[in-house]
Amino acid sequence: MTHFYVARMDVGSAFLPTFERWYDERHAPDLLKSGFLSCSAFYATEGYPLVHNVYLIPSPEIFQSPRYRDARDPKVDKLRTTVLNNVSNRSNTPYEQLLVFRCQPHDVPVPGLSMTLQFNVVGRRNLVIKRFNESFESGDTSVRLCRRDGTHINASQEPEWMIFVGGSNELNRSALMEFAARDVSDVKFQVLKHRATFVP
Repeated sequence: MTHFYVARMDVGSAFLPTFERWYDERHAPDLLKSGFLSCSAFYATEGYPLVHNVYLIPSPEIFQSPRYRDARDPKVDKLRTTVLNNVSNRSNTPYEQLLVFRCQPHDVPVPGLSMTLQFNVVGRRNLVIKRFNESFESGDTSVRLCRRDGTHINASQEPEWMIFVGGSNELNRSALMEFAARDVSDVKFQVLKHRATFVP
């Protein structure tokens, strides 16, 4: 199944225009050439960090491929080192999509506002799936239940679970807040505004 990969970081306002140009003109095209299925850029309007770049990838094995390593080579991407020196709070997390409602695992996240909830639950996978079904099966927007799977070159310590909701409304927010209030820890909630999407 297509994996959901999220790269998060903070970028200072003075460097943000340079970061966006680099992402749009260099980084996203290089990732698509390396085998990524899509690249979507979001900014957090609630929660942190600021940048939430969401990718669809065939599997976490792509991070070990020569094409992916070449895309990260400073000889290929001459601005990469400058970018890395101007961002903070980075995390890189691949997720398996365990359940999806009202979309397919390979569907690119829709433009507009989205919401994410990250959390940990120790040893209660079946309970998480049951509660996810109860909370989101009858909604009207796309929603994905994801669990951290695989590793990235830059190891991440983000929470194990993530719910990605393709739409920000009070019903979805209430469902996420109720989910976060029951037997979970290390909760992070974000509202995300879509900036751009790139596909091959």
